[in-house]
Parts: sequence; structure tokens; C-alpha cells
Amino acid sequence: MMQFALSLMTLWLTQTAVATEAETAATAKQELLSFAQQIHKSNATFSAIWPGFWPDQQAFIVVNEGQQSLIYTAATAPVYADNPSEALAEHFYYYSNLLHGLDDFKYEIDFALPDAQLATAINISNGGTSEDVSTLLHEAFHGYQRRAFNDDDAVTFLPPETLATDESRALLALQYELARQIVLTPQHELIEDWLMLRAIMAKAMPTVAGYLAYMEQIEGTAQWVGITARSQTQQAFLATFDTLFTNFTTLMSRPLDVRTSAYVTGAILLHLLDSSSSDHTWQEHIEQGATPIALAQTLFGIAAEEERLAELLEKYDYASFMAAIADDTTHVVQVADIEQSHPYLLDVYVEVSPTEVEETGLPMKFNAGNGGFHELEPSLLLLPAPASFQITSAQSVVAIRGLPVRIDMRKLTEGGVRISVWSQDPWLQIQGLRKFDKNQKLELFFGDSSVITNAPWQLGEHSTREQIVLRLQ
Repeated sequence: MMQFALSLMTLWLTQTAVATEAETAATAKQELLSFAQQIHKSNATFSAIWPGFWPDQQAFIVVNEGQQSLIYTAATAPVYADNPSEALAEHFYYYSNLLHGLDDFKYEIDFALPDAQLATAINISNGGTSEDVSTLLHEAFHGYQRRAFNDDDAVTFLPPETLATDESRALLALQYELARQIVLTPQHELIEDWLMLRAIMAKAMPTVAGYLAYMEQIEGTAQWVGITARSQTQQAFLATFDTLFTNFTTLMSRPLDVRTSAYVTGAILLHLLDSSSSDHTWQEHIEQGATPIALAQTLFGIAAEEERLAELLEKYDYASFMAAIADDTTHVVQVADIEQSHPYLLDVYVEVSPTEVEETGLPMKFNAGNGGFHELEPSLLLLPAPASFQITSAQSVVAIRGLPVRIDMRKLTEGGVRISVWSQDPWLQIQGLRKFDKNQKLELFFGDSSVITNAPWQLGEHSTREQIVLRLQ
């Protein structure tokens, strides 16, 4: 009798668990649909933000924590034999699993769909938030920039040594503080002083100022599009900057800090252009290569008056910024630091098609995590503590989680990218790797990271336990 009762209890618990799982899946499905419909209903609003961006039938993808996916597309939805779609409403297609080609990254720009469609995909939480709306539009705008923006004359690299002097860092910190004050109290005099300081900086430190202007043109415009999309009112738009100011350090010790500051200063410049300019073609000028700072200076009639520098520095307490920089103990992580703490190195050479890179970009993405990223040289990146990194070629995938990575793209035109990964522990027994069949699929797993290839591969003849070299064709 007792055994029969236990069997009934087990059956009841199993049925309850199955029912609960089904209810959870149904709820998640409805949340995905509701959020996607909210996005689609806002199409007219999004389209008005920037001419040419986000057309009425713009395809997009949302993915939840359970890796269920939903696509909005007015064209053909992708078909997967092992992940069939379900039409929840007209043009809204649900997939119970993650779409082929997507992963656990927060977003994916220009994800290819049938009929030559390009869609931005984002991972949402809690059924979708206003922050998710902002992220979707921000990243989708980066996809639009790839096709519409001209950056031929831009300063795209900032050598770390340009921030070696306290004076240059203090000027960057001061101009950032003036931008912050403009958000709090948008007085005409303050705006003109900020634009004048920036004009003088362009004369005194052209490389730094040029890089900041370029980042404002790219990241600042995308940030403005994103926060404009999520903001119902002017008050909500300005309130968004509170978080940006709170989470950003103004010590400007790395080129990454200059880049990050441009998200804020660029968005403020676009706000000035949008609210003050009678020329409604300013977006077109930016697409053609004009920077937001140059357009704003023209709008307010600002030209560099270098004799005013001393006045501005005294007026806005430049000395306090110099003092803060002098007291800064920030240590910028170098390769030597990583080599000391992580003595084992894996060098992976990945072959990529220069033609495909030219047409669609390098198939690489990363979440830099708390360590940020450093551009050591043009096309040479260092991620000291990435949350994730991945590069995907025709037959190979290198996916790194939580380990220091250096990405060398300096020979990209020759068809190769070198990925260097450091570890505190040995990778594997080198003798075992030498016994692998080089014409068979290679799968290496180390923690949450992996190197997988279906193509022939080579082990560097001088590979050791401390340094392994792999070439993936």
C-alpha cells in the first residue's frame, strides 16, 4: 500500500513539474511576443529619430534567458529542421531554442536572415525593459553606420602614449565635466565655453581631440539614438545621463576612457544639434563625415581662440583636475602583467577570407567585461579580463570565457588573425595533442573556453607545455 502511495506521489510530482515547465514556457513565449510587438508598434517613432534608419518593416530578433527566440520579419523566416518556427502573430515567429548562429552574447549586429535581410538580435531580461529597447536601437544603428557612414578621414586609433601627460588627461576630464554640467544646467554661456575649450584642444592636442570627435561620431550617435528611442519625454531623456555619469570614471588614464566618455559627450552634442539647429540635414552631414563637435561649433559660431585658454582653465578650476590626475593610482594592465600571472600561452592562428572581411566585416565579437579593452597598436587589441570573446571562420570557432586575450589583426589582408590566450594552468599534455589526427575534427575544451575546427589543423613544431601554437585552416 505504501509503495502504491509513493508511486502516486511520484506521478503527481512529475505531472506537476511538467505542467509548471509548460506554463513557464508559455509565459516566456507571451513575454517575447509582447515585447516584440511593442518594438514594432514604435516603428514610426524609431524611423523619425534618424532619416533612413529603421524602416517600417525592419526585421529584429529578441532572445530570453531560456534561449527561446522570436523574430519579427515581413519577409521569409528562417527554417531549421531541429528548431521549427511557430507563427504567434502575423510576421512574428517563435523558436523554442536559440537560432543557429546566435549565442549567449548580449547582442548580434547584422544577423543574416533569408531574402538578404539583416537583423539585430538582443538578449532581454525580465520580459524586456526600456534598457533593452535602448540597446536594440543602439546596436542596430551601428549596423546602419557600416553602410551609411563615411569615416575616411577619421582618427580611428589613439596611441596610449598620447595620454602620458597629466595636462592632456586633465583637459579631457575638464571638458567632460563641462558636458555633465550642461545636462544639469544647460546655460548658453556654459555651452559656448565647452565648445570653445574643445576647439582649443583640437589645436593643442589634435590626435586626442580627433579621436574623441570620431568616437562621438560613432558611439555618441548610436548612444543618442538608443536613449532617444527609450525616452518618452525630455525629462526622461536627460535623466538617462545620470547613470552614465555615475558609472564612468573621469581620470582618462586609458584610450578606452576617452572612447567611453564619447558615448556621453557625443549624445549631448547630438541633443544640442537636434534641439537648437534649424538645419534639419545635420544627420546627413554626419553620415558624410562631419563630426558632431564640428557641427555644434559651427551652429554656435565657435572658432578656436587660444588666448582664452587660461581664462577657461581658471574659471572652471582646472587645478583641481590636475590634482586628481596626480593622485591617480590606476594601473593600466600590460601584456607583461598578464604573462607574469598567467604563464601558459595558447596561440591560435585562424584563417579568414580577406574578401569576406571586406564585404561583411571580421566575424569576431567580444564582451570586454570589467577589464575593458586596450588598443595597443592599430589592429592589435588586448582584453585583460573579458567576459567573452569569439571568432568564427568558415570551419572553426575560438570561444574564450574569462581568460586574457590578445587579438592581432595586423595581417588581416593576408588572410589571418592571431588569437593569444593566457592561462594560469597548463592547457593539456602536449604529447597527447601531437598524437591527434590533424585531418580530423579538433575539439579542445578548457573551462568554459574552447577551440573547435572541422578543417585540417597544424600544431606548431616548437610548441611546448608553456606555449602551444595551433594553425586552423
